Amino acid sequence: MENIELFQKAEDYLKIVKQKRDELHFIEEVLEWSSKRLKEKDDLRARFELESSIYYFENNFKSTQKNQSEITKIFEDDPDTLTLYLDKNWRAFEFDRIFKSTDFLYKLMLVGQKLKRKDIRIDKQMTREYVFSESRLYFYLASYEELQIKSIKFASPGFINFSGISEIVKEVKGFIKEILTFEYFRKIIDNFDYYRYKRPIEVHKDKSALKEAILKSEVEIITKKKEKLQAERELKLEKLKAKQTELEYKNQVNADQKKLEIQQLELERQEEIKKIEHEFKKLEFIQNSIDKLKQLSELIIELNNKGIVKGELLEQQIIQTISSIHSLGFEGNKLNLIPIGYDEKKTT
Repeated sequence: MENIELFQKAEDYLKIVKQKRDELHFIEEVLEWSSKRLKEKDDLRARFELESSIYYFENNFKSTQKNQSEITKIFEDDPDTLTLYLDKNWRAFEFDRIFKSTDFLYKLMLVGQKLKRKDIRIDKQMTREYVFSESRLYFYLASYEELQIKSIKFASPGFINFSGISEIVKEVKGFIKEILTFEYFRKIIDNFDYYRYKRPIEVHKDKSALKEAILKSEVEIITKKKEKLQAERELKLEKLKAKQTELEYKNQVNADQKKLEIQQLELERQEEIKKIEHEFKKLEFIQNSIDKLKQLSELIIELNNKGIVKGELLEQQIIQTISSIHSLGFEGNKLNLIPIGYDEKKTT
């Protein structure tokens, strides 16, 4: 390899290394701040920052680790297993909700998979009227395909261990993780109620209350937030540029001091850019999550249009499911996908 090519490759990799270093440094600061804040009190913003940073780390850095630690291994269940970890005091109806919610998600996603591969069971000619009107998803599943309960520990902390088809379990696990991570699901619920009661929309062709609620939430969460971040970035950078220009024209400041202050301003500029970019990254994760929810709403519309199950009822069930998991996990801290109170020191 020619020297010039070697140097170019080294420079390219160096840029990537520096970028990753800066990202890790910023995540480190957020993790330290939010962990400390959350230990002092149950702060919603701190928990959101902590969960978002963990989610970002897991998706961008964790997969690159060659030697997995024990704590990583304990969080990774068998591919056909879903474990929900429990904490605090539970009421009877909350247990009922979590079992029904998990089972519903599993059935809906499995029926969606069957629809894609044109399974013989997913056929309008096989559907009974009561199956459609009552949205009985189990009608399209064989008994061996049903979600199973592998083990349960009713305690605080405790767990519920489900098992099922690996591909579907993975989808359900990913969806539950997003409900437990992102605050925006509450807005989806509120917007759905708006389209259900104030401006009713029936599931028909390519429209539904759930789909409209998601699109409305996307504008409120993603579009408006991006515009705000862009404006903030431009304003902050303009202020820093103005400071630098003002400093350069100051004659009373000696050269060394001026150079030092200009360097400090440059560091401030880079720090502001990193903070804004981190916020944009978080929006990317939320956008990916919203896109998956859009696909789910499209699936419900398709199942309704094909006469498989009634769309309006499925929409209500998915909103009830999201609401239950979100309130128990994100808001109540009773539910998680990782062992609650796990001590990393004991495994190393």
